[in-house]
Amino acid sequence: MNHDDIEGFQQRMTGLCELYDVRLSDARTELYWSALSDISIPDFDQAIRAHVQDSDRGRFFPKPADLLAGAAPDVDLRAAEAWRLVVENAGRFQRAEFADRLIHAVLRDLGGWARIGRAPERELGFLRRDFVGLYARHAQHGVPYDVPQSVAYASGYAGPPTDTIPMIGREAEPERLTRDDLRLLPGGRG
Repeated sequence: MNHDDIEGFQQRMTGLCELYDVRLSDARTELYWSALSDISIPDFDQAIRAHVQDSDRGRFFPKPADLLAGAAPDVDLRAAEAWRLVVENAGRFQRAEFADRLIHAVLRDLGGWARIGRAPERELGFLRRDFVGLYARHAQHGVPYDVPQSVAYASGYAGPPTDTIPMIGREAEPERLTRDDLRLLPGGRG
């Protein structure tokens, strides 16, 4: 979520408070925002549904950890979707911001976005394996504090200039990949 999502976040938190007859202070609401701001609104909706429908935990107002657990789709599917976005958009922009900030951390650790965009076809399988492994590690530990807000394709890149930094992966309701889709991605084996 980003600052444009604050109103939607507050509406959903208000709904949870009404459902569980709980009042949240401003400080507690800020803590929830801080803990949950790395997930998207659709994932937040999924997390709320999962919590409310859980016959054990759903009897109590959710802690941030409960919502994070419910929001996290299978890490392999998330990594595959992230890989698809990175490969599809490699070389299209001088600089971009991915809605999933874990991608920024993985690209930094892999040596940059251009490394993937410039890789020969025969190396994509290896890069995909490394990307997925790093993504899983970062998903487990969270977005590192020193990850930049946007990523550059390459220094000296002579692609089309942009006045604004495009957001990648921020569709209203992104299409979710299934396990069958994994083998169709560049470098994928399923």
